Amino acid sequence: MEPHVCASQFSENDPAQTVLVFTPGLEVSLASLHPAGALYEQPFSLFDSVLHHNNFRATLEEMGCKTMTVSDILLQGLTPERREKLELLAADSVTYKPDPAAPSLPSSLSHFLSTEYKRKVLAAVSPQQLFNYIITRPTVLLRASPNNTSLVISGVLTKPLGNLVFTRDQQITTNRGVVLARLSNHQRQEETGIMRACFDAMGVPLVGEIAAPDTLEGGDFLACGHIAMIGAGLRSTEGAALQLMEKDLLGVRYFAVFRDTFDHDQDRIHLDCILGPVADDLCLIDETVTRGDVRTRLVDLYERTGAAADVGRYRLIRSQQPITEFLASIGYSSLPLPHECQLRYGVNVLNLGGSRILSVDEESCARLNAWDKFRGAGGMCKVVPFRGITSMYGSLHCSSQVLERAARAPASPRALAVAELCEDCLLELPTNLPERVLRPHAGTGTRFGSTVLLARALLDEVYELYASLRAAGLRPRLLLRGHGDETLCPGRNALVAKGR
Repeated sequence: MEPHVCASQFSENDPAQTVLVFTPGLEVSLASLHPAGALYEQPFSLFDSVLHHNNFRATLEEMGCKTMTVSDILLQGLTPERREKLELLAADSVTYKPDPAAPSLPSSLSHFLSTEYKRKVLAAVSPQQLFNYIITRPTVLLRASPNNTSLVISGVLTKPLGNLVFTRDQQITTNRGVVLARLSNHQRQEETGIMRACFDAMGVPLVGEIAAPDTLEGGDFLACGHIAMIGAGLRSTEGAALQLMEKDLLGVRYFAVFRDTFDHDQDRIHLDCILGPVADDLCLIDETVTRGDVRTRLVDLYERTGAAADVGRYRLIRSQQPITEFLASIGYSSLPLPHECQLRYGVNVLNLGGSRILSVDEESCARLNAWDKFRGAGGMCKVVPFRGITSMYGSLHCSSQVLERAARAPASPRALAVAELCEDCLLELPTNLPERVLRPHAGTGTRFGSTVLLARALLDEVYELYASLRAAGLRPRLLLRGHGDETLCPGRNALVAKGR
């Protein structure tokens, strides 16, 4: 199956044409045995997940989009060459191991643990079986048998890729094309290999990919015309944002980096959890990030130039501007949604172009439809039942990758003012501090719970000084700097203020 797809996305308000999705199945059935361990929000029924996802696909089709599933792309119309690639991917996903609880296998049985034997097995199975092995990543444990057969299976361990349904995250689609991401959570990192195979089967070239150690997840990326936006915090690093500029993978004039410096909260894990473009100059925003407290985001703005600059061809023209000030400065009007709506994924909407919006939350949809500026833009919001998927910790934007949008005649890029970049003082905080909040086990010699509490206290302490300096009319700049892996101690290594 090699559909002709010219992957590119200039603006999320351009008419959506081709949407890539993943229908939940066996991998979710296995992963849902322990929702917390699978990165899910709560227990749920796979029946509901499939029902709601199928309805979502039908809604997209009704609204003029072509939907494509990862399984159909990989399995339909297999040529011998593509069948061989699928077998190789399955071979990387299947492991044969001696049972560690059993006596060692005799050397006469080593053939049955070999890659040669595994390839022989995989060559005989159906394409659907290959796909099932790829999404569940089984490890077959083997032990010697004294009876009849020389070898028996003593167990099969699986590592199901239960978050593949969130096709937003494994890649981003920029104005240049598809960029393969690098997922933050270890148990999701194999997902990009499946998506790489998917794009290869489609004949869609990758224009680039994020290299280790940086991470990027697609939920942190928003295409907003001449301004591309990315969140840097819990799941995506500033280094990934720099890679996008260094490798010139964006294809737009401006690039805004929304830095989650103080918050680091699972409820606001990605940029699309707090910001949702609903028109060329309108957006939904989580009300809590507009209050000017620790939940705010600080925005760095870069402009692409014709020559080498600060980062690739991009130069920094604004530094650490509060999110509300930034959005107003680029001409955006925002509709704040209450925190209760945000928790129900009210901000995580899918824009199908021309301000045709899909939402999962009744109240958020009603508020948007009542907004005079949205009505003036000809907007329409429709509710799609999706609890079977939101129970897995994601919503409509998370569960879709818009690969193609119809081109409109773009407005000329508006020149954005360059802000003064000099600062009155620097605030230094340890680079490992956000890591302590996100991954508390990183602490050495510190109990799990106390590590989280100390790290949170330090971030709050940083913010208090930052806010007081701004209130005094100063321009503080936050700087992450390595401080080793010392034990956290409020008041000792939280920060250093340096006059400039």
